[in-house]
Amino acid sequence: MKICLPLRAADVVSASRTGLSRRVRAAASQINLVEVWLDSCDSDDISEVIGKIRGLVGGKKPVIAVCKAPIEKGAFRGREKERIERLIKAAALPNRIQRQALVLANFSPIKGNNRPVSK
Repeated sequence: MKICLPLRAADVVSASRTGLSRRVRAAASQINLVEVWLDSCDSDDISEVIGKIRGLVGGKKPVIAVCKAPIEKGAFRGREKERIERLIKAAALPNRIQRQALVLANFSPIKGNNRPVSK
């Protein structure tokens, strides 16, 4: 069984103030990977957020970067192009960054049937 630790980027930025750092370090030996939600952070903060995560988990765990629009139950409020650029920026960082399926860039937001609809 694989265990994934999901973290909001905004929480990672303030991790030392909230005690999150201590909790993530304590869980690091029990997790296999980290999922970071880039929905709520500035595009300029992405490398800082990924760097902090790597520091908290010892730099040895893969990181999955996701950025979801509200229709996907996420918090990203920008345009689709900006969302994709944010994911590409995360994917361009060195070492062990996995990417959310960029194939979603070819789809419009999810409609009521919960399936992507082609443009």
